[in-house]
Amino acid sequence: MNLRLLAFLKAIVLALVLAWPASASDAEMVAEVEATLETLKKAFVDRDGATIKQIMTEDGLLITPYYHAAMTPDEVAANLSTLLIESHASHQVNVRPLGPGRSLMTLYTSFEGTYDGRPLPRWVFSSAVWVRRDDGWRVELYQETVVDAP
Repeated sequence: MNLRLLAFLKAIVLALVLAWPASASDAEMVAEVEATLETLKKAFVDRDGATIKQIMTEDGLLITPYYHAAMTPDEVAANLSTLLIESHASHQVNVRPLGPGRSLMTLYTSFEGTYDGRPLPRWVFSSAVWVRRDDGWRVELYQETVVDAP
């Protein structure tokens, strides 16, 4: 087989692999992670530290522009009394598998509310690493960065 034909066939196979739709298990993973995100958002609005601690891994970290520090689940729960979220909408949510039992989520979030009496950033871009545990998907790392509206 000549080298040009072989290179062409490799390119076709690569294009087909990259264009192949996500598997049913990937679609289930995306739905489960997105549902857990909604539960986490509600827990922040409701100031429900127990649910936040349940959704984060024990060694998980949350980094936000309003906390000004990387916080563990216990630290996040302890700081909820000064956090008031009036609205917390997600936009352009994207979840992709990183490997078995791991996923990366990126999204924009628009906020209305205050932390320690100061306004929350209007928009943040978030990235989160999620891990699958026996009892569901858990956040291992959640990072927010202030951005302009998408």
